[in-house]
Amino acid sequence: MAGCTQHYLPPLAVTPHRQLAADHPALQPVPGALADVVPLEALHVPAGLDGSAGPNRAPVPAHQAELNTDLQAVHAWIAIRVGRSDATSRACRREAERLLLWAIIVKGKQLSSLNTPDCAEYLVGPEQFAAFAAASYRR
Repeated sequence: MAGCTQHYLPPLAVTPHRQLAADHPALQPVPGALADVVPLEALHVPAGLDGSAGPNRAPVPAHQAELNTDLQAVHAWIAIRVGRSDATSRACRREAERLLLWAIIVKGKQLSSLNTPDCAEYLVGPEQFAAFAAASYRR
């Protein structure tokens, strides 16, 4: 038991985050760090990964001038699927959200920068990222 004292964890390390005050320093974002997996409505993409200059980005028509980033394009893509069944709308949203988050978190790339090998890699194991994302939501 004498060796256990050198592996002491401070109380903060074993305190569940939900028991800390919202303004506790341990809960504040680290500048420049990517955020945890969050729903699209709460996603704040760093400027270098927002897709505004992605190599696969097509010119935006004048009537769609508000679609300057990958996140805005994903929201627009989801919006045109709202008229379909609820199940289809949810499935489209879920898959678009997963692909966008995978591109940013796993590949460190803009969605509009993904290439064929990236997409093939995603299609090999999207459920692995889905499990990671689901676990992150529960934190």
